[in-house]
Amino acid sequence: MSEQAPSIADFLVRIATLEAAVCARDIAIAERDEQLRRERAEAALRIQRLQLQIDRFNRKAFGRSSEKLGQMQLELEDLETDFAAGAPEAELAIVSDTDKVRALPVRKLNPNLPR
Repeated sequence: MSEQAPSIADFLVRIATLEAAVCARDIAIAERDEQLRRERAEAALRIQRLQLQIDRFNRKAFGRSSEKLGQMQLELEDLETDFAAGAPEAELAIVSDTDKVRALPVRKLNPNLPR
């Protein structure tokens, strides 16, 4: 049993096969990159539209110049900077079960009302 050494033609065929595989992979990567660019652009556009809607709703709810709106925007900016800096989520106030909830007064209906 003697093994034959691969010929130059075998190496050339192998090289051509590998080059074709690399070319196909490069095409697939380029297509995926283009798809990701389109999706990112669509997401950015959607974010802008949603931000405009939020701004309109806030103006409608709070008016043109409102301290409540300004304060809310400052808090939102703080949260965004914390998130961008990789800080943990903003600590939310935790209400324990022992905290008393203020009960609303129960008023009896007027007896003259029809039932």
